[in-house]
Amino acid sequence: MLAWASAAQADPVGLESLMGSTLYEQAVFADAYVGAAAGPGTDTVFGNILANAYVDMGANTHVNGNIRSNSYIITGDSATVVGNTLAVNATTVGPSSVVFGDVQAGDDVTLGPSAQVVGTVQYGGAIIIGPGATSGTQSQNTSVPVIADEHQAVVHAQQTLDAMTGGEVLAAGVLALDTTFTAGVYDVPGFLNVAAGRTITLDAQGEDNAFIFNVGGYLTISAGVNVVVVNGTDKTRVIWNAVNGYASVGADSTLVGSVLASQYVLTGARSTISGAGNSCAAVYSANSYVFISAGTTIGSDTPCGLHADSDGDGVPDVEDQCPGFDDAIDSDDDGVADGCEACVIDSDGDDVCESSDNCVDVPNSDQTDADDDGLGDACDACPQDGPTDSDCDGICDQGEVGADCDGTCDPGDSAPDCDGVCDEGEGAPDCDGVCTEGDSALDCDGVCDENDGAPDC
Repeated sequence: MLAWASAAQADPVGLESLMGSTLYEQAVFADAYVGAAAGPGTDTVFGNILANAYVDMGANTHVNGNIRSNSYIITGDSATVVGNTLAVNATTVGPSSVVFGDVQAGDDVTLGPSAQVVGTVQYGGAIIIGPGATSGTQSQNTSVPVIADEHQAVVHAQQTLDAMTGGEVLAAGVLALDTTFTAGVYDVPGFLNVAAGRTITLDAQGEDNAFIFNVGGYLTISAGVNVVVVNGTDKTRVIWNAVNGYASVGADSTLVGSVLASQYVLTGARSTISGAGNSCAAVYSANSYVFISAGTTIGSDTPCGLHADSDGDGVPDVEDQCPGFDDAIDSDDDGVADGCEACVIDSDGDDVCESSDNCVDVPNSDQTDADDDGLGDACDACPQDGPTDSDCDGICDQGEVGADCDGTCDPGDSAPDCDGVCDEGEGAPDCDGVCTEGDSALDCDGVCDENDGAPDC
């Protein structure tokens, strides 16, 4: 059975401006601690983790980002951290764990047996190295790391979202049916529990819109729930905001969007939380902890948020000169990618494509062609005459008395002709200033000197 719901459409939420750049770059934030369970499945967080208390990642966990803690950091056996770790207090890298970045701690650093730190290690107290453990350069620092407290940023984001008006009010309680929502703001004046096994479809209808669920109490996504976005765009956004309570994502469920909760956030075993559009998945607790159960996946390995690259050209969208096209392809080397300029080849730089430029090698953006001969005035030796120089004598036709009659350039004739009569068809000499064969002088009257008795001019 299918139920439909709709609300007044909301403009896409600017998540970075809403949360601030530091919080926006976190996949997980907790005002208290962040914990991840060890188990048969690998807990994976694609993104950064920030906690105002400690971070304790269980065995086999994988963090594709940085970990920062205003207390201590522990990684369990065989854990992986692709980025750096930064702790105000101590840090322990568990047995056979790998940190591909740097480790910095305000207190002791412990490297368990066979642990590996590819980057450097900075410790404030002492360094304890287990058998087979390795690292880059080790040094003692004298300053305690300082880490920003993003608690207030989460509170601000929750309050801003909750203050959005013009939406639809949903009855508090259990959402027991498969339901499709269109984009908009939805207010729940109490708790919201999506029943186990239900499918929630968010239909973006091909528009750049947001789905915002402001839940006054706690939010429960029960086991096996499937939340999907259809007809979405890169700018589709989904936010689940538990304004005054906790948020729980059940085992084997799939959720799309960012989860903000005033109290704790708990993810069930084998659950998945992914971002909507090109935004990153996010799990934030404003006043409590975040606990990640075994086999949970938060985010994906597709670049998102500030690192989103919708056209796959290696340039993040926020820096992309030519969205939708490869910025590296610039055939005319003018600094503008081919995909974002109307003219790809423009040798003379006059902003007229070479394929339609009437002066390919001479800049002439106005493309003026007075004699309409297809050659622009800027590169036309005879800009006022269509045939230009038809007798090939280097003089524009409009400056001559006549044109050539044999279709052969003058150098192939006995002499050039300016009187409109072909040289070889007349007995008269020429008037162009070149001596006529058999004539000792020039003639201008059209009668050969030896026959007319007239003086030469």
